Amino acid sequence: MVESHPRDEMTDAQFRALLARLDWSGHLLAELMGRAPRLIRDWASGAKPVPADVAAWLWRLDEAWAAMPRSKRGATRDAALPLRQVEGFSR
Repeated sequence: MVESHPRDEMTDAQFRALLARLDWSGHLLAELMGRAPRLIRDWASGAKPVPADVAAWLWRLDEAWAAMPRSKRGATRDAALPLRQVEGFSR
């Protein structure tokens, strides 16, 4: 995992580090979430805060990634579901 954290908070530095750890681009995340790439760039630069629901989801994803065998970690990019299909995820 990137570091200890409150479940619903994420700094821009943590956001960038987590995307790098997952090997996800901002464009991929924007596509998965059904959001504009500009918004993802704003979160990454700190121009806008990462929303609590997005932060909580990314922290859970990071925990799952850390628990995954190293041989399977590269598959996270290909296996990601668009978030608009994930039950309970709000925009």
